[in-house]
Parts: sequence; structure tokens; C-alpha cells
Amino acid sequence: MLSYRLIVCVVVTVLFVGCNRHDIQPTPDTSLAVGGSSAMGNGDSTRVGASPGGGPGRGQEGAADTAGTPTTGSTTTAPNTIGVDSSPLSDAQVAAVTEAANDGEVAQGKVAQGKAHSARVKAFAAKMIAHHSQAKTKQGKLGITPAESPLANKLRADGEATLASLNSATAGPDFDQTYIKSQIDGHQKVLDAINDRLLPAVKDEKLTAYVKEIKPTVEAHLKEAREIEQTLGATKTSSGTGGTGGSGASGGNGATATHH
Repeated sequence: MLSYRLIVCVVVTVLFVGCNRHDIQPTPDTSLAVGGSSAMGNGDSTRVGASPGGGPGRGQEGAADTAGTPTTGSTTTAPNTIGVDSSPLSDAQVAAVTEAANDGEVAQGKVAQGKAHSARVKAFAAKMIAHHSQAKTKQGKLGITPAESPLANKLRADGEATLASLNSATAGPDFDQTYIKSQIDGHQKVLDAINDRLLPAVKDEKLTAYVKEIKPTVEAHLKEAREIEQTLGATKTSSGTGGTGGSGASGGNGATATHH
């Protein structure tokens, strides 16, 4: 009987201890977890703010790149109207610009007189020869020796290219269009040069008066060339309509003339 009770007590004790082992949960060591989180945080901070080797991180590299990149626009000189440098011109360089413009207009006008079809275009070409020859004579009396500049060289090169185009063009109505368009383009460039480059730079009193004198003449030439261009366009449209219509007034008159 005693042995039985002893056995029961041993069994109960064993069961009791076993139950206690399952109920008691070990407390996790959070020091490593906290330390790991801190290390990861430091690691992330290291990657963003600075490189492990002590050099600049991504943020600092961005700042360095920005600081090393030159800004644009603050010191760039704006191009002028005909695409050359805008350095101030001397009086001698101003004289070279007006000389180039006059030479080009006279040479182009002589070609147009021989090839133009329209009487009005021929008259305009004669005017260009007369007016720009007079301007050349007046400039020669100023006693200023022209000095080349990028602006004068550009105007002279443009004038020579236009002259070559006119020389190779076929005489007739199409030539009228080509010549007048070149006069609009050329006079606009000269007018822009006078306003933007010559008048702000010129110092000699006589040369200043000369530039101011030729400005309204250039404006008048430009206005007339535009008017002629419109007239030529209207004439071309009218003749094209009459030729294709067949039943228009022009076509009727042509048929009557044929019968007679």
C-alpha cells in the first residue's frame, strides 16, 4: 500500500514538473534585436548620407554634381537679328556695313533690269541702283575708311549669294518673284542692323547723320517691295484662274480673238 502511494506521488510530481515546463516561456533577449535595428538604421543612414569609406553619399554626390554644373543663360550674349556676334561696332565698322548693303543692292538691281518681266519690277530695280549709288557717293565724302566686322561680312556674303541666285535664274515672271523676295529679305536685314547695331554704336556726328538719313529710305524700299510682292501674287493668281476656268471672261475673250 505504501509502495502504491509512493508511486502515485512520483507520477504526480513528474506530471506537475512537465506541465510547468510547457507553461513557462523564455523571455526573448531584445538587446540584440534593438541593437540590430539600430545598426540597420545606421546602415541606412550611412547609405543615404555618406559612403562607408568616408566619401560623399548619394545626397552629397547630388549636391556636388549640382555645384559643379555651370549655369547657363546668365552670361550668354543674346544673338542679334542676323545671327552674328553683337559686339559694339566702331565707326569704321559701321561704315563697312552700309557699304556692303549699298554694293549688294546696286549689283542685284543691274541684274534685275535685264531679266525682270514686270515693268514695275524693272522700275524698282532702277530705283535701287540710283538710290544706293547716291548713298555710296555720300558715304565716300565722309572720309571714313571701312573696317570689316562679322556683321559686315555676313551682309556681304548674303548679298553675294543673292546675286549668284539672280544670275542663275531664268528671265521672266518667275524671276520677278525671286528678285522681289530677295529685296524684302535684304532690306529687312539692313533695317534691323541699322536699328539694333549701327545707331546704338555710331559716334561720329557726320556718320550718325548719314545712317539716320538712309534709314527712312531703306524703310520705303522695304514697304514698296512688299507691295510689289502682293501685286505679283495677285496677278499670278488671276492669270491662273483665267487659264484653267475656260468659261471666264478671259477665256471668252481669247475664244473671240481666235475666231476673228
